[in-house]
Amino acid sequence: MINLAYLQRVLFLFAILVVIFAPTGDAQKSSHQLLPAKGVFLVARPAMETGYFSRSVVLLVEHGDEGSIGVIINRGMQVSLTEILPESLKTITDSHQLYFGGPVSLNGLTFLFRDRNGTEGSTPVLGDVYFGGGTNILKDLLEHKNKNELRFYLGYSGWSHGQIDSEILKGAWYVVQADIAMIFEEDPDSIWSELVTRQRTKILAHDSDSSQEVASLP
Repeated sequence: MINLAYLQRVLFLFAILVVIFAPTGDAQKSSHQLLPAKGVFLVARPAMETGYFSRSVVLLVEHGDEGSIGVIINRGMQVSLTEILPESLKTITDSHQLYFGGPVSLNGLTFLFRDRNGTEGSTPVLGDVYFGGGTNILKDLLEHKNKNELRFYLGYSGWSHGQIDSEILKGAWYVVQADIAMIFEEDPDSIWSELVTRQRTKILAHDSDSSQEVASLP
C-alpha cells in the first residue's frame, strides 16, 4: 500500500530541486539555441541598445580555442571602397559598398566572397563563402567578382576564448544559422529586425510546445 504522506514529501523535494537547478531568464531561452561556431550569425538582442554591436548581425568566420572572429554584415559606411584603395586598383573597382566589420584593426580591409574553390590565403566559412584580407588577392577579386558575390569590410570583430559563450549566457546574442543570401543582401538594413522577429517567434513556439507537453502529463 502506498504511503501518501511519504509520496507527498518526495514530490515536494523533487519540486524544490527543479526550481533550484532549472535554467532561468536568458539562459533558459538560450537552451535550445545553436552553439557559436564558424558559419553562424550572432544577432544582437534588442536589450543591447548601445555600443558597436547594437542592432548588429555578425557572421562568425572563425571560432575555436584561440577565440572568435567575425564581421558585422549589416552596417554600411558613408565611405566608398575607392576612397581607401591603392591608386593602382581604383580604376578597376565598380564602386562597391564598404561596410563596418567591427572595431578591431580599423585600418585593415577584409572581405567575404563566393567562389567554388576559394583562393590562396582565404578561409572557408559557409558553403561557397570565403573570408580573406590584405591586398594579395584583391585585384583578382575586383576583376572577376560582381557585387552579388563580394563584400568589403573595414575592420573586423574579435573575441577572446570563451568570451562569446559568456556573452550569450548573459543574454547578449541570439545564435542562428547563417543565410548566404543575407550575407550578400543588396540592402541589409532590415536583416537585424527580420532575424530578431524570427528568433522570437521560434522561442514562443518552443515555449508553447513545452507548455502543451507539461499539460498533457498524467
